[in-house]
Amino acid sequence: MAKIRFFRNYATESCGKRATPPATDTAMMKFKRFLLFLQKVMTDGITIRKATPDDLEAILEVYESARRYMRATGNLTQWSDGYPARRDIEADMAAGNCYVAEAEEGIVAAFAFIKGEDPTYRIIEDGAWLNDEPYGTIHRIASDGRRSGVLAACTEFCLARTENLRLDTHSDNRPMLAAVQRLGFIRCGVIFCRDGSPRTAFQKIRR
Repeated sequence: MAKIRFFRNYATESCGKRATPPATDTAMMKFKRFLLFLQKVMTDGITIRKATPDDLEAILEVYESARRYMRATGNLTQWSDGYPARRDIEADMAAGNCYVAEAEEGIVAAFAFIKGEDPTYRIIEDGAWLNDEPYGTIHRIASDGRRSGVLAACTEFCLARTENLRLDTHSDNRPMLAAVQRLGFIRCGVIFCRDGSPRTAFQKIRR
């Protein structure tokens, strides 16, 4: 798997040349924001970017493909009501939280990345969060199965933007449960969605 490059430090490599940031604190902050704006995370030919309204139909197809895979692997109840629906995706887009993973084949995955407190994470049972520090959350992540490494790419993308990353998934979603733990997420307990249904909760801290 190709290594993912991030602009985490005060210098970065681009086209074989080193970019050196300005020395002042103000200029440094502007420089880092500029790099973050330009950054595209790529691994194995996957690019992650913010979704646009033109991506809506492709995102709906990704979610439909994910629902079919869930049913085929014994996950019979998660997203059974057509969730995430068009209105959910449009709401994520309006809030600036909707992202897609794009490859040569087109859009192969979609997810929401939301920074800040998630109300459904305030109460956790059968465990505890790793810390109480500010965090970001991955929600509604799905792949159409055409590319491997999608979850890893999305995780690294988000960890470049937050030191603490949380997510949750259905207890019947065995492929997802295994995948997040392979990526170093720690099971923290059980949280409850707005409708009261339980989800297994995980957290990963950027090292």
